[in-house]
Amino acid sequence: MHDLTLKNFTMLDPAEHELVLSWRNTERVRIMMSNMDVISLEDHLAYVARLPQLNDRRYYLAYVGERPVGVVDLTDMTTDGTPCNPGLYTGEGSPMGTGLLLEVTAFHGLFDRFGYKTAWSLVKMENADYSAGLLRIFKMERHDNGDSFWKHVFQRETWQEVGEPLMRRIYGRFKVSRVVWRDPEGETVSRRETSPA
Repeated sequence: MHDLTLKNFTMLDPAEHELVLSWRNTERVRIMMSNMDVISLEDHLAYVARLPQLNDRRYYLAYVGERPVGVVDLTDMTTDGTPCNPGLYTGEGSPMGTGLLLEVTAFHGLFDRFGYKTAWSLVKMENADYSAGLLRIFKMERHDNGDSFWKHVFQRETWQEVGEPLMRRIYGRFKVSRVVWRDPEGETVSRRETSPA
């Protein structure tokens, strides 16, 4: 069994920063972003240095056991529990299903660790397959956001119905026994799963 560890970007070492930036700058990830530019290491480190002052966002490097597998970001975070926007990208060579693992973990963290009642994500309209997958798997509601993105809305009540069983299955597949959120203020074990559903 493995820990799924989410390590806050502000705690990464230089090699980890270079790793997440190399993933972020691949074409497959950039085309999914609102900012599709290649980001320099200098700009990346300057942004990470500002994160402690930006209370509305958190970025994590995800590990399954000792293996880095992707990035989870939580943006548009507020103190009143209004909708928050989770995002992710997988690392090069990560196992099949890693995207779903990180998606489930992001929603679980928003609803159960951070106490949000609603999550939403923006998906580029040209990425119709991914959009359809979110609607089918998570029973999200899709709204036209009025630009080149669809807005997908996911409620905590729906998470209890579809997310929890899915989480047990995907954690079982990856042999994840618990999730550890590693932040500057300390570690939080947000979930323990010892067997698949």
